[in-house]
Amino acid sequence: MSLLYAVDDESEREAGEAFLGEWADERGLDDANRIVDTSGDVEDSIARHAGDRSMVMMGATREGLLSRLVRGSLAFEVLNDVDCTVLLAERPQQRSLVERIFGR
Repeated sequence: MSLLYAVDDESEREAGEAFLGEWADERGLDDANRIVDTSGDVEDSIARHAGDRSMVMMGATREGLLSRLVRGSLAFEVLNDVDCTVLLAERPQQRSLVERIFGR
């Protein structure tokens, strides 16, 4: 398993490594390969690193489904860029079906 965290440039690498390390430790993923990408292009970074992976899991935004489809979102752009399964994860929330479709 690999964890990817994309930052804007090399000057943010150390902060990115610290964040990713803490995130992995809190979730019991100490043995995961940790990658901090400094290219500044999140979409390209995910697509590049997903090339030899069978699945990409990413956090979804809190925007509504229609909003994501109409305005676009990173998650939907990544779907077009990778040749593997993409799983969108979202924290449980107390939102109605209407709020989930249209957003807040």
